[in-house]
Amino acid sequence: MAQAYRHLAIASPPARTLLVVQVTVDCFTVPIIAGFAPVLVGHIPYLSNWGQYGGVATQALADQANDIITSVVDEWKADGFPVGVVPVNEFYNTATDCDIDGIHPHTVGMLNYAAGYISRLRILR
Repeated sequence: MAQAYRHLAIASPPARTLLVVQVTVDCFTVPIIAGFAPVLVGHIPYLSNWGQYGGVATQALADQANDIITSVVDEWKADGFPVGVVPVNEFYNTATDCDIDGIHPHTVGMLNYAAGYISRLRILR
């Protein structure tokens, strides 16, 4: 059994307060296929209407957070943990996949979002 802790710090607008989150992974089990991860961490998806419902996030902030997510996943991989990152924005298109509010994906959008995760799955036989 492996146990790991990582701290993820993100500055959040508008007050630029610092959020620190402790991430705990309890156990990885076998079989683990080399090059494939049983734990997948997704990027923050883009929105077509960042200001909807009083939102203050921006695509630039999402990009910064996604860089942090990728960096943390890379650290875990370097430590030997079988984790992977899913760059959902490569599969999800805000121009065509968001519902009318510009935030929530419609049915096809959810399928495209899920395609990012599905592309990382492998079936053991």
